[in-house]
Amino acid sequence: MAASSAALITPERDELFSTSHADGGEYVLLVEDNDTVAGLFVQILARESRQVLRVKNGAECIHTFMRHSASIRLVILDCKLPDSDGTGLFRVLRRCVPGLPVLLTSGRECGIEKTLDDGITDFLAKPFRISEVEQKVAALLNRSPGRM
Repeated sequence: MAASSAALITPERDELFSTSHADGGEYVLLVEDNDTVAGLFVQILARESRQVLRVKNGAECIHTFMRHSASIRLVILDCKLPDSDGTGLFRVLRRCVPGLPVLLTSGRECGIEKTLDDGITDFLAKPFRISEVEQKVAALLNRSPGRM
C-alpha cells in the first residue's frame, strides 16, 4: 500500500502512539484482519485527517484498547475475526466504556446488527462504498461525548 497522510499505528509501533498521545491525539481503533480492507479504511479515514490504531485480532484489540482507551474515540470492528467473535468483543468494549461509538462491519450477517438502536453503534455491510464509511463515521463521532 502506498504511504498515506493518515497516521497508521500498529501495536509494534507504540512509540509513535506515545509521542502523538502526549500531544492530545485522538484515535480510531480499527480491528480488521484483512490487510486490503484495513488499507481501504485507513485511506478513507485519512481524508478526514483521522489517526488510526490498527489491530488484526481480538487479543490485540483488547490489549491496545486497555492501554489507550482514554484516546480512542471510535472503534471500527470486524464481526468475524480469526481468534474471536466480534460481537463478544463488542460487548467487552462496551462494558469497559458504555458510551463508546462502535461501527461493526461484516461481509455476512453477524446477528447483532438488528439490535443497534442506541445511536452510538452502527453496522456497515461489506462490500461498502466510501461515502457510506464517511457518513457513518461522521455520524457516530458527532454523537459521541469525546468528539474528534
